[in-house]
Amino acid sequence: MAHGQVGAELAEEDRDAACELLRSGTCHDDPPALAARWASYAAHPLRPTRSRAVAELITDLARRADTPPRLRGAAR
Repeated sequence: MAHGQVGAELAEEDRDAACELLRSGTCHDDPPALAARWASYAAHPLRPTRSRAVAELITDLARRADTPPRLRGAAR
C-alpha cells in the first residue's frame, strides 16, 4: 500500500471536518459520527502506522469536541 494522503479513502467532507478539528479544536460536523468514521479508518489492519496514528488523533479530538466543556478535564 502506497503511503498517500491520510484519509484519502474517506469523503472530502470528512477530511475537511478533520482539518477544521485539527486547526481549531471545534467541529461543525456531527462529532460522534465523524469519530466513528475515522475510528473505522484507523482500525483497518493494513493501514500504515502514521495514517493510523493521525486517524486515532482525529477520532480522539472528535470525541472530545462532543464532550461538554466542563467535563473535558475529567475525561483525561
